[in-house]
Amino acid sequence: MTRRHPLALLIAAILFAAFATSAAPAPAGFITVRGDFNYPPYEFLDSGVPTGFNVDIMRAVARAMDLDVKIDLGPWNEVRQQLERGEIEALTGMYYSEERDRLVDFSSPHIIVNHAIFVRRDAPIHGLEDLRGKTVVVQRGDIMHDFALDSLPGSTLFTTESQEDALKLVARGVHDAALLGKLQNLYLAKVNGLDDIMTVGPPIEPRRYCIAVREGNEALLAAVNEGLKLIQLSGEYQKIHDRWFGVYEQRSFTRKLVRYALYAGVPVLLLLLAALAWMWSLSRAVRARTRELHESREHFKSVVEDSPLGMAVTARDGTVRLINREFTRMLGYTAQDVPTLDAWWPRAYPDPAYRKKVLASWSAATAPDRSASGGGAVPREWVVHTRDGAPRDIEFRTTRIGDDVLIILTDITERKRTAEVLVQSEKMLSVGGLAAGMAHEINNPLGGILQGVQNIQRRLSPDMQANRDAAQGLGGSMEFLQAYLRQRGIDAMLEGIRDSGQRAADIVKSMLRFSRKSESKFSPLDLNELVERAVTLAESDYDLKHSYDFRKIAIIRDLEPNLPLVECTETEIVQVAFNLLRNAAQALFRQPDRTGDASIRISTRQVGERVELAVADNGPGMDEAVRRRVFEPFFTTKPPGVGTGLGLSVAYFIITRNHAGDIDVESQPGQGATFTISLPIRHGRTATTAP
Repeated sequence: MTRRHPLALLIAAILFAAFATSAAPAPAGFITVRGDFNYPPYEFLDSGVPTGFNVDIMRAVARAMDLDVKIDLGPWNEVRQQLERGEIEALTGMYYSEERDRLVDFSSPHIIVNHAIFVRRDAPIHGLEDLRGKTVVVQRGDIMHDFALDSLPGSTLFTTESQEDALKLVARGVHDAALLGKLQNLYLAKVNGLDDIMTVGPPIEPRRYCIAVREGNEALLAAVNEGLKLIQLSGEYQKIHDRWFGVYEQRSFTRKLVRYALYAGVPVLLLLLAALAWMWSLSRAVRARTRELHESREHFKSVVEDSPLGMAVTARDGTVRLINREFTRMLGYTAQDVPTLDAWWPRAYPDPAYRKKVLASWSAATAPDRSASGGGAVPREWVVHTRDGAPRDIEFRTTRIGDDVLIILTDITERKRTAEVLVQSEKMLSVGGLAAGMAHEINNPLGGILQGVQNIQRRLSPDMQANRDAAQGLGGSMEFLQAYLRQRGIDAMLEGIRDSGQRAADIVKSMLRFSRKSESKFSPLDLNELVERAVTLAESDYDLKHSYDFRKIAIIRDLEPNLPLVECTETEIVQVAFNLLRNAAQALFRQPDRTGDASIRISTRQVGERVELAVADNGPGMDEAVRRRVFEPFFTTKPPGVGTGLGLSVAYFIITRNHAGDIDVESQPGQGATFTISLPIRHGRTATTAP
């Protein structure tokens, strides 16, 4: 890369800052991506053209995913605020933090950035402990600025607008040390000829560096993540990485190695050139080959260790050679936990039958002839138990590297659960619309029936003078007519018609309230009233009434009076309570040998700043294996064709994700089951729309 004159850079920066905000928008169909115009070597302007490691990565991802992107660089504060306001689609690079993740979405990290202490070569500083009483300079608003404020109380801090300015201040002796990104400032030191600058101490605050996407743009985020995987697997990522950083990572080591080789090799050549020429040539070839193998192995290990994908390497004999940091973050296991595959299988797959199936798939995927033909790269999905016992859906890719096997893992648990919940939501929406339409159609004739019965009872009442006059005009009396109606049971029939019609009207009203499109409005509601609505729905549900005869189940209410109002979404809480009642009823009628009466106990109570709703039945219960999986999508113990296996998973999603609550189940075989829901009284989103 050509070296740029500082004055030219300054002029370009001023012109860019003046016109960046008025730059013409990207053509229709393009994805607008911006970045920092002064953050080399990650992203910067080279004669007005965006360049750098981040820019090359973004372009490689765009090519891999066939995306049309327009990359434009500008002042960091400006481009960051544009992304947070949703005015652009993405930033080429941004450090991940929990605070930033609430404003934008982050891709998988494409590099782990280490920071370091930069000092002059003659400085008596060797680590963070030596900075006490010293002047330390950092870039204003940078990650190291936050770190220094928290971790260096005994140092005097100074800030600059850019990391390049901070580096130059240390080189001129204005300040004692600077806390900066390591690779970036090694690059800046070379570009600016700052040969007297060096790094000391271990790496500081390794940070995940990602592509940032506008909050909620899940399609673009998925495309970026997929593109990063593709360029990792194709080797293009490594080429880009080596082009920008390889020389700075290896420069010091290579110089020393060459210098020592020359010191040792030249005398040997001079002394033994004639007699041992062939031996020297052989020795040099062996040394070169050994060095290449060592460097290649170390480079491969570094790539695997720093990869944003979970990776592991196993030997032919089953020894686990390497487990990278992302693998440990994903599943919890380290190389010490599972030193061999024999130790891995029973921990990751505790069920013997499932483990046997996985072993067969593993043997087929890692067979030498299969890998040689490229079959080893076919993804396989297995349910893996983490170190703490939680099941996760993991996508595996395996490929042979000599006698070793490289394993690449991707956690797809949330992606699968989200897709399944979305499908179920669409089904529920369709069913709700159908129920609402039927309820409206039933309401019309039902109103006529109730109104007709009311009029008949009024016309037969002896309390109305008009009725008495009409009876006398026909030669009869209302007393005789009333006696006749009682004798024939007609008055009881009319009362029965009125009661049945009113009950049907109440059922229709509940159906309309339940099926009405939810806008996820949080408002203070009476939990006991919501429970009663759920019971009414359960009593009128066709399947529960005819297939399970819900009326034969004793509903025991233990509702604490004067509960505080709970901030929640009405339709969602009713749906959860209904799902739990339906699940309990189905369980009760799958126990034909039950000796006592079937019953469901519903209780509510206040516990501190939360309220609890418990639904307990005296049904068959469940064993521990079923209890652990009961909230998984599509998991069911019912016969084929009975239920979808999504009722409890939808309830879990509504309570934990939408209402920040908890839902748990306690059960023993033959002792029934108790589902307990805990909700915060104050949710903090009253009268607002949930995401």
